[in-house]
Formats: sequence, structure tokens, C-alpha cells
Amino acid sequence: MDISLEQFNKIYNKYLPNKFIVFIFKMAAKDDEKTTGIKISIMDKIAYFILLPLFLIGMLFTIIGLPKTYIGIVALIYSIGLALLVLPAFVAVKWNNFRIKKIAKELGLSLIEYNKLVDKLFG
Repeated sequence: MDISLEQFNKIYNKYLPNKFIVFIFKMAAKDDEKTTGIKISIMDKIAYFILLPLFLIGMLFTIIGLPKTYIGIVALIYSIGLALLVLPAFVAVKWNNFRIKKIAKELGLSLIEYNKLVDKLFG
């Protein structure tokens, strides 16, 4: 594993993450190095302030025995919100993993060796 930082950067820069991956990862990021204390991500805020209340409303409607139409409306809104949160994140992670595999392949490394190299160079 005699790959220098310059060699790594040359190949890494050929496969930079696209704007979609960067956007989704920024939405999921909880904190950066400049801040202190507890900070929640945008995805967490969506989950806490939109999805959790919808889930609790649906559960309450079920417990008190409201008609299935009301429960279904809340469940549909909840499902759409959950899908809009989870599916883009799933796609971004898959695309990023594919990108990393291409970088590792071009470097002639397995994924485990690639991770060790990244830790060595940047950790």
C-alpha cells in the first residue's frame, strides 16, 4: 500500500461526488468541527417535527377508534414523508458506495485496504 497523497487525490478527484450526494450527506450531517454542543441534522428535524407527530396522531386515532378513513389519511401522509426522506438517502448512499468502489478499483485496493489507506492519509 505505497500510495501517496498526491496519487490518491489524483484518482479521487476523477470521481468526485455529484451534487445530489453532497446535498443528501449535508442534510444528514449532525455537526461540523467549528460548532460545539448538540446539533441535529435537517433530516432529524424533519423526523422529529413532522414524522413523529404524524405517527403519534395515527396511533392516537387508532387507539380512540376513529374511522379508518382518518387513520388512512394520516398514514398516507406519513408514508409519503418517510419515503421522501429515506429513498433519496438510500440512493445517495448507493451512488457514493459505487463511487468509492471505482476509486478503490483504480487504486488496485480492496475496500478494506482503501479504508485503511484513507485512515492513514487523513486520520
